[in-house]
Amino acid sequence: MPPYAQTVSSFWKDRFASGPAAPVRPSLSHLLGNLSVPRDLARTQAQADMLAQQIRGDGRSILLIPGLLASERRMGAMRQILTAAGYAAHDWAMGRNYGPKPDSWNRSTVASMPSGVKAAGR
Repeated sequence: MPPYAQTVSSFWKDRFASGPAAPVRPSLSHLLGNLSVPRDLARTQAQADMLAQQIRGDGRSILLIPGLLASERRMGAMRQILTAAGYAAHDWAMGRNYGPKPDSWNRSTVASMPSGVKAAGR
């Protein structure tokens, strides 16, 4: 047995010996921070034209991949801004993002992508 094995073993044993941590309620500031989401979305939509004018698109295709557990609808405002700015923004056409899966990028997925994204090859 290597000389460091006991140290590594006791390191992890001490951390897991008490079992999983008890659930902790989110702080009041965290909960109140989530209340600003509708206002943030409304502000983004109201400022969409100004944001699009500050970006100079060159017609490149952009594939919008939603964050983990987010849907394509969540990317709607960004797609509108990028399209207005001159980019060819496309949804990823796979629905809600549940994270990587073994078949995420198989041939049928690539075949279902918008043609502009496939043509760009990037």
